[in-house]
Amino acid sequence: MLEFATVIELSDKVMTELSPRCTEYKEQVAFSDLTDQECKAFVKTLEKLWSRLQG
Repeated sequence: MLEFATVIELSDKVMTELSPRCTEYKEQVAFSDLTDQECKAFVKTLEKLWSRLQG
């Protein structure tokens, strides 16, 4: 059985623009229960994980 995965990569530009707009996006993407600080920390964590995956 073959298994396939789709990887979606956010560009550096998108990540740079997403971080300051975290407050704007949080309600739209079900982060409404996170504070602004938690949301920013989440985005920063995603950036670190992505960086590690890139090697």
